[in-house]
Amino acid sequence: MSEEGWTYAKSGVDLARVKKAHRDIARLLLSTFKLREGKVGRVLSSIGHYAGLIDVGGGLALALHADGVGTKVLVAQLMDRYDTVGIDCVAMNVNDLVCIGAEPIALVDYLVVERAEEDMIAEIMEGLVKGAELAEVAIVGGETAVMPDVIKGEVEGKGFDLAALSIGVVDRRFILTGSELRPGDVIVGVESNGIHSNGLTLARKVLLQDRSVYDSLPELECSIGEELLKPTFIYVKPTLKALKSLELHAIAHITGGAFKAEEI
Repeated sequence: MSEEGWTYAKSGVDLARVKKAHRDIARLLLSTFKLREGKVGRVLSSIGHYAGLIDVGGGLALALHADGVGTKVLVAQLMDRYDTVGIDCVAMNVNDLVCIGAEPIALVDYLVVERAEEDMIAEIMEGLVKGAELAEVAIVGGETAVMPDVIKGEVEGKGFDLAALSIGVVDRRFILTGSELRPGDVIVGVESNGIHSNGLTLARKVLLQDRSVYDSLPELECSIGEELLKPTFIYVKPTLKALKSLELHAIAHITGGAFKAEEI
């Protein structure tokens, strides 16, 4: 298939079906909100924004978000390099938290592996710690599971998946929802440092169908694998600085598709 012919659906990701699944899931999740009414942890948000918000008193809200690295882990396996995907995992979480005005404070990770490869696990953890340092969050726990019957990868014995749950804190008066957006507002775009952690399924199909991760392209100053493995930039510090010094009406972390509350 030519590169022009590739789409998400042809690469195996049917976005229409994903959106329908999101709507079905959201209806079920919304039914649980009433369980915290009148209690600490009352839900302040709907399904669909960058993070869920709960009231913890004192004028503060906790923001919660869960995310993973996606199929970027397959590139790491092909390159036999695992020290960057942990940064991606932190970034995909904290970059979403700041979009609603929250300061990320902590996360817990979930690492599931095909086999307990000590060197691989150590590299992944080193990346998580590096990401935590960049975002100034504490990693307060997590889970490491070995599931050879469930997890497979591009390289035998090196299969793994990596995700995390992150939390942030925000003054309820300064929660950003985008409701303040008005015609004439100035839009400022911040450059990425690569593909980040979205679109890797399609990118792998296009770039690696007849090439190796060690091959290069004229447009790149490194190999395809090195380009795809560039860790997602962590926008926390500049965003928090902007929140304190500017009147921001909305922030968007441009990644993949997500729940849309208005579609539920």
